[in-house]
Amino acid sequence: MIGEHHSYRIDAFKGKLFPVIGLAKLVFGMPFIYALILPITLLDALASLYQTVCFPLYRIPRIERGQFMQIRRSGLEALNIVDRLNCYYCSYANGVLRYVQKIAAETERMWCPIRQMQKKNYTPPSHHADFSENGTRESLEQYYARYELELEATPPAPEKQGG
Repeated sequence: MIGEHHSYRIDAFKGKLFPVIGLAKLVFGMPFIYALILPITLLDALASLYQTVCFPLYRIPRIERGQFMQIRRSGLEALNIVDRLNCYYCSYANGVLRYVQKIAAETERMWCPIRQMQKKNYTPPSHHADFSENGTRESLEQYYARYELELEATPPAPEKQGG
């Protein structure tokens, strides 16, 4: 029956009514989950375009998309086709979000290296560690001097060969 499939996931609703509840969860949940594929794919394309155009202009080192995108997992044969599709989707979506987060972090390092004011329960991102504490001219000059040295020390990306 639709909605009842072999899965290793823990589901509090398993039992006599599982096929009905499983189908209801599928019908109501999947449109919300899979509707995000369009904005995630668009975000992936636009972030890549942004990086391709803007990063070379400001000598920001290129972020390799492949470092964040891996849709290979061992043990997928243990999953049914629906769970396997969900696994591919989650791998892609999480990879895109990590990739875009890294592009945003590198952009922030270039344009706004002032630490966020700390509020309760705020977890600052790791790239804020060397940001200016207070945003004074002196602290920003020191930050940008370090940043320029870092950029100069970064080897240029290898040119892609045509063919």
